[in-house]
Amino acid sequence: MSGIRLEVKLKQHTPLIHFQYDQDGASLRASEVKPKLDRFILTKLGQTMDKEQISKGEKEASKKERNFHQLNDYEKGCFIAKGIDWLIGKGEKPALDYKLKFRITEEPQVIDIKKYNKVGKEEPYPLFFGNMKKDPNNPDEYRKFSFLNNPFKAEFLCYSEDIQKALEEHIADFFMYNNLGTRQSKGFGSFFLDVSERGNSYYKKPDYKYSFSIAINEKTSLSDGFIELFDTIDLFYRSLRSGINISWGREPFYMKPMIFKYAKKEGLQWDKKSIKEVYYPMELRSQQNDHENPEILIFSQDNDSPKYLFKDLLGLSVLEEWKKPYNKKITKENSEIDRFRSPIIFKPLKFGNRYFVNIVLEDIPREFLDQNFAVKSNDNGDLSLKTYSKFNIENFIDFALNCNLISTLEFRDDEDHPKFKKLKRIYNELKNIGYE
Repeated sequence: MSGIRLEVKLKQHTPLIHFQYDQDGASLRASEVKPKLDRFILTKLGQTMDKEQISKGEKEASKKERNFHQLNDYEKGCFIAKGIDWLIGKGEKPALDYKLKFRITEEPQVIDIKKYNKVGKEEPYPLFFGNMKKDPNNPDEYRKFSFLNNPFKAEFLCYSEDIQKALEEHIADFFMYNNLGTRQSKGFGSFFLDVSERGNSYYKKPDYKYSFSIAINEKTSLSDGFIELFDTIDLFYRSLRSGINISWGREPFYMKPMIFKYAKKEGLQWDKKSIKEVYYPMELRSQQNDHENPEILIFSQDNDSPKYLFKDLLGLSVLEEWKKPYNKKITKENSEIDRFRSPIIFKPLKFGNRYFVNIVLEDIPREFLDQNFAVKSNDNGDLSLKTYSKFNIENFIDFALNCNLISTLEFRDDEDHPKFKKLKRIYNELKNIGYE
């Protein structure tokens, strides 16, 4: 069979972080995209199955002595796909029977992942720390951005009409809710169908529950535009997860995160306070005496009640370097969990001179909730904290957007701080969603 061809034109919106930037054509690769696209389609298959597909899935699952109805959506989709001959070869691997190739007609633009302050001193790039302490002259360990300025084609060669229809049905959703490459959840590697595809049946208008925009001056360079984009995403993400503490320069700024406020609403204290109580009680007392806002810094829960991990529900950090006045390393260990990416996915799309930063929320797996972590300071101590079992990411975001943003500030004068004004605009925009 010669196969059925499907061509889809794509547009890159944010850079890929590439570890092989020195090689020809260092850009999007089918070897990365196809497995992820296959998983997306197979999961959708497991969510939308009809009676005949259920029957075939049950039959295939029984051959492996698996109970079909106890499987997750992806696993169900895999067994169904095998039963309806969607998989390559004998169906032993969850790979759909089509070929994918990207037809790119330009050399990607390679951009240094660097940021400089006003006096020309290099400072950390927002949301990416992979180049720290790496040799910039060694392409095997140093990363750079890869970016395509022009639309390009994804070419599919399908060996059944059903697979072609599945691709047409899901291709827009796949790129709408997924990024590619390193640091996907923070907005790097964003692609979507090019606007020239609007007349085709498989094109879908971007549709998100949460979105805010960033205007980029038309005279701003591509690399500076990326910095402005990721600086803004970083600022918003820190307002949710870690808080903001800028103690240097002419404009200090201190803001507690929304996850702190959420924990307090639940009658619980967030994990950073629990860690300080055990390992750094003197520093904690000093902070409580020095700071102005007791609603923010002095709230505590009953010492006899369980303490929980909250911050790590927005992305697990197994190693943290706590700077002055602590100068310690905090580690969190669980014998079965060493990674958990943030359930908050940023999906930036650029139209004209404006980025629309869309937010995709992923359900937190049950396996990550109600789990004990050993929390240590410089590898010492016996503090144990458990991930909060009642946490729901959608409820948390709705809570954050309806929270009084001013209540997160220690100093009321910070209402006039440029970062707070930017955050206030973002939070207000997130409450009023809609694409023109």
